[in-house]
Amino acid sequence: MPESAFEGDVPLAVATRGGHVESLHRGTVAVVTPEGELVAGLGNGSQRTFMRSSAKPFQAMALVLTGAADALELRDEDLAIAASSHSGEPGHVTAVKRLLEKAGVPPEALRCGTHTPLNASAARALQSAGEDPSPVHNNCSGKHAGMLAACCFMGWPLDTYLQPDHPLQRLNREVLGTFVGRDPSDIDLGVDGCGVPVFHVAVREIALAFARLATGRSLPPEFSRAASRVRTAMMTYPFLVAGTGRFDTELMSAADGRLVAKGGAQGGEGIGALDGVGIGIKISDGSSQSMWPVAGRLLERLDLSTAGLAGQDHLRRVELRNHAGTVTGAIEACFS
Repeated sequence: MPESAFEGDVPLAVATRGGHVESLHRGTVAVVTPEGELVAGLGNGSQRTFMRSSAKPFQAMALVLTGAADALELRDEDLAIAASSHSGEPGHVTAVKRLLEKAGVPPEALRCGTHTPLNASAARALQSAGEDPSPVHNNCSGKHAGMLAACCFMGWPLDTYLQPDHPLQRLNREVLGTFVGRDPSDIDLGVDGCGVPVFHVAVREIALAFARLATGRSLPPEFSRAASRVRTAMMTYPFLVAGTGRFDTELMSAADGRLVAKGGAQGGEGIGALDGVGIGIKISDGSSQSMWPVAGRLLERLDLSTAGLAGQDHLRRVELRNHAGTVTGAIEACFS
């Protein structure tokens, strides 16, 4: 691993046990305007990382930009599930199947792979019913359903939609390049857990993308319109974006219509505030639990908290419990 991989990251959160620090979570934060001005930050905002599922709102825009959303009469629920990392709860599975049906694409066309639902209750219910999980239960199935819908509408091949040189993936790279302000050909690619190409960008570029997603500013008109439709869908149906007890759902549900958020694997998060800034967060060790208090403190310091967020204690302190349910410690933000 290159020595500079996390050069410049800073302490963001600590896990304590018995009143003592047990572990430290380092990372990078950038706060950027839609015009690209860095207004606040912690660590090196130029540090690059993979967006992972934080890219899903921008990948979902292909449905709008190709005209598929209008032609297929997609509703906000359809766009929200296309931008989701869902928990496999019944409402999520129903939304994925509905999107596939509107596109006339069979579930067998999904190339995201299979895993049990992320939601424990949904997983138990599936097992109790004697059913095996299928690709529609995959947390990325909504994104894949949206991609297949766009391909079907455009007449693009369905069996190769994961390939980087596929017309859909070239469009996705162009969209992301527009939102981060970089030539698409300059964005390195990896392969996400679901097989889709994933983008390697700077933390401050993630913040820029979410600032533009939230405001529609500093974008060509067609991209601004696509951003408006996708963010409206996500904020209107936050449950579909993640699920019960999940960070993005809880944050958008409590934010009084002021924030749009989408996290990704390995400690990545993008948050856009409708009043004008985007936030990019990368936890260097990939911790997801520490994201709650880190984001909570950031929103307070940036004066982006609302009455709805005020009652969310887990946005300040995440309790750690053992298998008996006893509180053994906590994770709290450690920056000021």
